[in-house]
Amino acid sequence: MRRSFTYAAAAMLLSVGLAQAEAPRTIIVMDGSGSMWGQIDGRTKLDIARETVAKVLGTLPADQELGLMAYGHRSKGDCRDIELMVAPAKGTAKTIGERVAAMRFLGKTPLSEAVRQAAEALRYGEEAATVVLITDGLETCKADPCALGRELEAAGLNFTAHVIGFGLTKAEGAQVACLAENTGGRYIEASNANALRDALAATVAAPAPPPAPEPAAPTATLSAADSAPAGSVLAVGFTAPKGEFDYIHLLNAKGERVAEAAVGNANPLSLRLPFELGQYVLAYSSHSAGIIARRPLTVTKAAVMLNAPDSAPAGSLIEIGWTGPAAEHDFIKLLDTKGERVAEAAISDGNPVRLRLPFTPGGFTLVYAFKNAEAIFSRPISLTEAKVALTAPDRAQVGSEVVVAWEGPAATYDNIQLVRASDGERITYEYVKDQPLTFRMPNEPGRYEFRYVFEDAEVIARRPIDVVLEKVEAVPAAQPGQTQTASTAASQDGASLTLGDLVPVTLQADMGTMGFNVVWSATPVPGQKLPSEAWAMNEGTADPVEAEFFPGRYDVIGEAGDNVFARRITVVAGRPNRFVIPHSRERSPAGEDAPRADDGLVTLRLTGMPESGAVRWFAFPVGGQDALAVASGDAVRGPWETRIEPGLWLLTGKPADGGAIAHMALEPFSPSPSPLDLAVPKPAHAARKAGGADGLDSACDAPKPCLHRDATTGLSLLLPSGWGMEAALVMETAAGVAARYPSTVFLPLRPDRNETMIALNARQWDAKLGPCEDIAIGRLCRTEPMSEADQQAYRILAATLAVAGPPSRASDTRAVPAGAALAGMVKAIGGIEVTVPDGLDPLEILAPQL
Repeated sequence: MRRSFTYAAAAMLLSVGLAQAEAPRTIIVMDGSGSMWGQIDGRTKLDIARETVAKVLGTLPADQELGLMAYGHRSKGDCRDIELMVAPAKGTAKTIGERVAAMRFLGKTPLSEAVRQAAEALRYGEEAATVVLITDGLETCKADPCALGRELEAAGLNFTAHVIGFGLTKAEGAQVACLAENTGGRYIEASNANALRDALAATVAAPAPPPAPEPAAPTATLSAADSAPAGSVLAVGFTAPKGEFDYIHLLNAKGERVAEAAVGNANPLSLRLPFELGQYVLAYSSHSAGIIARRPLTVTKAAVMLNAPDSAPAGSLIEIGWTGPAAEHDFIKLLDTKGERVAEAAISDGNPVRLRLPFTPGGFTLVYAFKNAEAIFSRPISLTEAKVALTAPDRAQVGSEVVVAWEGPAATYDNIQLVRASDGERITYEYVKDQPLTFRMPNEPGRYEFRYVFEDAEVIARRPIDVVLEKVEAVPAAQPGQTQTASTAASQDGASLTLGDLVPVTLQADMGTMGFNVVWSATPVPGQKLPSEAWAMNEGTADPVEAEFFPGRYDVIGEAGDNVFARRITVVAGRPNRFVIPHSRERSPAGEDAPRADDGLVTLRLTGMPESGAVRWFAFPVGGQDALAVASGDAVRGPWETRIEPGLWLLTGKPADGGAIAHMALEPFSPSPSPLDLAVPKPAHAARKAGGADGLDSACDAPKPCLHRDATTGLSLLLPSGWGMEAALVMETAAGVAARYPSTVFLPLRPDRNETMIALNARQWDAKLGPCEDIAIGRLCRTEPMSEADQQAYRILAATLAVAGPPSRASDTRAVPAGAALAGMVKAIGGIEVTVPDGLDPLEILAPQL
């Protein structure tokens, strides 16, 4: 039972005669730590304590049952140094005084555990018991005296703990006073010998105070709508005492809690309703008195809708309008007949959302998935047969060029591949961004096959072709779906063409974000019945160029100073003819292998493993050089070339679908006039489990960064060599709202790391510790000063930290109150960890400006 009390200075001067009433069995817990060698008024605290204990105990009645517990009196640095020196019994006062006089003072301060053992020695759960703690310091053995007080009060029959703060400041005393207050005892500040004598007289010699009368039960009222749609957010107003840890719960017909919101400063509160219809009860739950107010609520059918076509071609991209809760992690999913997800789009992508359908005709179901779990609305959709065709000649000569016209979904990663029919080995490929496409035939004769590959994953059309040694007459491309043979070739000559035969053509240089002014020219390929005159521009432009050509093949050249763009194109009547012309190192004045200008930069040509397919490349400066990160943008097949400043660079490659890092290199580069070809390997090392050492969950002992992904939170990164990290957490507010991104702390593995630390998404960060910067998944902070090697580790983390998906809200997610994440930071910077009462954030008191 919680008891309140007041006392004045006179109360500590109670005469021994007034204490003759039967006192409960008592144990004095004596501080034997090394800090007792400190002095008060020129005398050591241990001398004052020895003398005062002997004097006060000498005045007690012989039949009072007393005992003595001591800590820190036998060894240094040992939190287990706790001893019951005198068991509680009658007539022990003189013995206790003698044992105190003989005590040594040299160890730590495990005061919480000592009080617990004293309570157990008194059988506090069976009979009245009192513990008097004399301490000149705070807990140093990672225990919580406040929580211990609550525990002993709840389990004790009539247990009381008094705390005498011998020489403690008011701020220090406040941190241990809760042990006494939580058990109905007293905290007495003793700053000298007289005050210590009076405190002992008021606690050891005095009987336990009578319990205070039971407080009146709290009351509350609730206000809310009588009914609300399922899945909606309900506003709940209340009048109540607003005690700490009070909640408003939503109970179902069985009395089970299905939703809740913590009572705080907001009024009304917001409560997300479930999707099961029926009768519920809103309940105000007081931490001290249980449920003190109820209100009925009816959950009605929600207005959820998906606006989508009844049918659509397989493989097409459709737009879906929606109405729904729009909760975090809501999705629209496409399910097959087995209920398995085959496509999805996040509600957060907009309204309407765009969804790419699979290339499989048949019946499917669109569903609105609330919080990526419960399907709260569904509607059928039929996927119809889609047109897909490849048009190419039946035969072609080895080494010749073949024009392929295509028709299909044209999804982002759709491509047409030329493969050997016998073993399926891919010879070459082109993405379907141009119409038609031109392929050079292999030099080895045989049966080959063109394949249309949907989203670089599923073959949805095939067209065989025989590559032969003998010459085959060239033919123009036909419409998709038609077979291209020699008999279908148009018989044209330059004399019979008219202006009506001209076809619109668009030419554009593949120069990324560069703004070269390009002068374009086009020359008909010899051997065609076309006018021999070339087409050319007089001035350069950085914009796409519109022109008109007769149908046929042309060699296109774009000149922009030292940069030349070149490609052979095929112009076809009746189809769009838009061509992106690539940069040609061979035709550029410097040549493919000639030395580059000595501008101090490094030219890199990066390639991945042969089986990797298309790769999205990234290069991050991590050596402190004044340079920006560079990237390939879209995924590329084959080499990717870029120019970088000299220094240490982190090179990474990811699959085209945006998955985890598949290629990694950490290399220094010096200026070189010649391009450097580098095959970037797969990550060679994975982070190991740290086994909880120093509070770490994972560590990297390898010479290069270790690939690490946390399955629970989705956090992925390259963990720098010689660094470890604590377990990733998804922090929650008091109302149970999860953070968008995980939080964690990174620490060097070396023993002399001092205060070096890197923190991801720390709830509170003092700017005096060091700087922070915004990254892709929140905020990354580091301490200062920091060595250059540690700053390189920081840059590696800033470049690679990512989240593969939304944090899981399943039952095993490591979601913690935000204040709990501070413990790792305190340990990392070498501070003193002080456990505080539940719900109290010390930074709100010590640093309210944060």
